[in-house]
Amino acid sequence: MEPPKYLARKADGAVWEINQDGTYTRLENKGNRNKPQTKHEYQTLIRHKFYPVTEADFPKLKEQFDEYYEWQAWAYRSDGHGGIKGGTIEEFRAIKNK
Repeated sequence: MEPPKYLARKADGAVWEINQDGTYTRLENKGNRNKPQTKHEYQTLIRHKFYPVTEADFPKLKEQFDEYYEWQAWAYRSDGHGGIKGGTIEEFRAIKNK
C-alpha cells in the first residue's frame, strides 16, 4: 500500500505532504526558506493521530486550523498578574458564538 499524499493533524488540522524521500513536511512550510523544513516518517505521524486527507478536505481543515490558533491566542491571554487566563476550546466557542 502506498502512503497517502497528505496527512492532517487531528488537534489543529495542519496538513503535511509527502516528500520524494517518503517523509512528510508541513505543507504550509514547503518552499518557504524562513520556515523550518522538519521531516517526519509516516509511522511517526500515524502514531500521533494524523490521518489521510485529500485536497477536497483543505477548506474545512483551514477553518479548523484558524479556529485552533485563535483559541490558543485567547486561552494564553494575560491575566494581568504574570499568569494566563486559560480556557477550553468549548468555552472559547461558547463565547465566540454569543
